[in-house]
Amino acid sequence: DGSAAAGEEWSYDRLWDAAEVSEGWHARNLRFWRSQAADVRGATGGGVSQRDLAFSLDALAALAKLHAGAGGRFQRALDLGAGIGRVTDAVLRRHCSHVDLVEFVQKHLNRARDRLPAGGKGGCSFAFFNTSVQKFGVRPRAYDLVWCQWLLMYLTDADALALLRRLGRGLADGGVLVVKENV
Repeated sequence: DGSAAAGEEWSYDRLWDAAEVSEGWHARNLRFWRSQAADVRGATGGGVSQRDLAFSLDALAALAKLHAGAGGRFQRALDLGAGIGRVTDAVLRRHCSHVDLVEFVQKHLNRARDRLPAGGKGGCSFAFFNTSVQKFGVRPRAYDLVWCQWLLMYLTDADALALLRRLGRGLADGGVLVVKENV
């Protein structure tokens, strides 16, 4: 029935602690993503990119009006699981002054670097981090926007919870965490 054993307190921290579930989880995901092409079809499976980007652009425009302060721009954003830079290029750079992109597949991050020069594009600068979200060091109070799209489903529950806790500490006062897992 899902209840904890007598005298044992249930906690979200205990989800997916079992080795039979989590063992090999990250290796399987790494194999999958390394096998995908560094293009829109490889990143999305095809057919959803334009609708997804249009929704995200509208949603972020509304958030920027409410939370971004003077000029309607977020000062520092974090794009986790940034892939080829699809969302940063089409959405985030339009409402952010700077975006840190975190992606663990090198060929995807290389594609993001090609489309998003470190010197900037459209009034937004970029920095690139080739690491997993589990290993990325989120600085305290560093971001006024964190964008987490189509990522949590690739983490174990324990890793997702640990990440969300770190992201909470990484948000500046009034910062916004966007979690988008489907279109």
